[in-house]
Amino acid sequence: MFEDSCLLDALDSGETEFGAEVDQMFRDLDALLMEIDDGRPEEKVIADPKMAKVRELASEALRRVIAKGSKNASRITGRLLEWRDEERQRRLWLPARDATPTSSPDDAYWHLFHGKDYWGYLDLGERKRELSEMFFELSKLVGTLKTFNPRPPEQVIADPMMPAIREMSGRVAGELGID
Repeated sequence: MFEDSCLLDALDSGETEFGAEVDQMFRDLDALLMEIDDGRPEEKVIADPKMAKVRELASEALRRVIAKGSKNASRITGRLLEWRDEERQRRLWLPARDATPTSSPDDAYWHLFHGKDYWGYLDLGERKRELSEMFFELSKLVGTLKTFNPRPPEQVIADPMMPAIREMSGRVAGELGID
């Protein structure tokens, strides 16, 4: 969690979206995890008495992150719709003359699958497993675009993978009840 999502980098720079209390919980969780010898067999690590505190702190941090995500649900779904709608892509990625783009393919990818508008912050309720699989499939499709390799947004919009990405984004949005 700390390495893959760049959470430690965000904590060090003081730029998470979760607030000071949750940021401190993450720092405390990182410190607790560093105290546990993970070179032992998995069963011994899980049985370590310090893991009880780790589980308790991680559960509370997760509860608060999900609560924050629920407050940001419109931003998160906006990112999903950004992948669904070519018109939205053109409006956000290809600004009018002399204007600055408000998003980019890389922004749309990063934030929906890793960053501030991460889909995993949504409370998916009883359908979490099914919807998570759909989001993972969408992330694989979008990942084929390699948005981190700079190329003009027009090329991304016209990429042969975009119809499949738009279709999958539409399926996810439909399952979430988003128009």
